[in-house]
Amino acid sequence: MNLTPKILATLGVAAAVVVLGLWFSGLFTGRSSPPGPAVNGGDGSLKSNKTILPSPGETIRTNRGERLLGAFANDTNKITRYEPTIETILSADGEPDEKGAALLALYPRFPPEGQALAAQHIANLLANDDYEPFGQRLADTNTTAEVQEVILADVLGRPNKLKLPLLLEVAKTPAHPKAAESKQILELYLEKNYGDDWETWKTKIADWLRDNPN
Repeated sequence: MNLTPKILATLGVAAAVVVLGLWFSGLFTGRSSPPGPAVNGGDGSLKSNKTILPSPGETIRTNRGERLLGAFANDTNKITRYEPTIETILSADGEPDEKGAALLALYPRFPPEGQALAAQHIANLLANDDYEPFGQRLADTNTTAEVQEVILADVLGRPNKLKLPLLLEVAKTPAHPKAAESKQILELYLEKNYGDDWETWKTKIADWLRDNPN
């Protein structure tokens, strides 16, 4: 089933709103993704009151970006000076999806400001096959609003088989700030609102994806 022009137009407006929000917040920089500002302490390292560390048992994802991680692969310490680290990965000799996977592996070790910057690069570089761990950051209510905006804007341009299940995960999370918006987008695709009957949503999405995987 093809989306009607009305649905496509509405989705275009939704995507534009997200992009404008990123632009006004100073996060959206296009596909070039230049480094953002750093706040330095007296020793030149970034100071932050909030640091997101890997959860217990979380391991660094190295499948695609392992070659680029180098010494970072066996280190679990937080990275406060994130800009040089990100630049090292971006300037390395490697494929774009390798760089995206390497940054995704390092993402949990960055402070919030570093995560917001890294997320822009990850969205630009990450291959669809490696997208799921990054997409789950959108569904996580502990993810910062800045990163959620980046991922939501990016996932709207990803294949339907990645996009719709992730939007459903967000929509059925009551406390999620993007729940209502995700539900509205799903309704545009399925052309029906199933309320809070999430099992029906899941079934209908699976049916729709069989004919529209991309």
